[in-house]
Amino acid sequence: MHQRQQPVREPAIRPGFTELAEFGKLSHLCPPAGSFTLEGVSQAKKALTPPMAHTKLLNYLRSHRKRAGLSQADVAFLLGGDSGAHVSRYERFHRTPSLLTALAYEAIFDTAVSELLAGEYQRIERQVMGRAQTLLRRMRKQPTDRATSRKLTFLQVIAQPLAAKKP
Repeated sequence: MHQRQQPVREPAIRPGFTELAEFGKLSHLCPPAGSFTLEGVSQAKKALTPPMAHTKLLNYLRSHRKRAGLSQADVAFLLGGDSGAHVSRYERFHRTPSLLTALAYEAIFDTAVSELLAGEYQRIERQVMGRAQTLLRRMRKQPTDRATSRKLTFLQVIAQPLAAKKP
């Protein structure tokens, strides 16, 4: 007796992916409908992803919660709330936790806020670096005394690109 073979299901592809690939110069990565392979989809996704060196997620709250085996309701209770709705919004990047909530997350997961909210921290760090560079340019136009010299030294450290700060 022959067993009836089940039709092979194609992997789920985001709506509009074919059109997006065909629109640009990436149509060679997107075969005709019905002939998608996981490898081809993976290559196309990589090609469509803009090159962002060291870009982090806005936060890693969900991964820490999952690793700890806690539900959103559990974390909400530990944060002093009564519903997991806020936790869900933080995890899905719909809201940024307040400073007090971020510190509570640090206490819960024993992980620095700058690591839990790594993408937010990275974004803010870039903004501060840019403002430090602006302040440096302004201060270099002024006469230098001892206090100004100390400020310039401090600002030079802040204004360095991130790669230059790491050993």
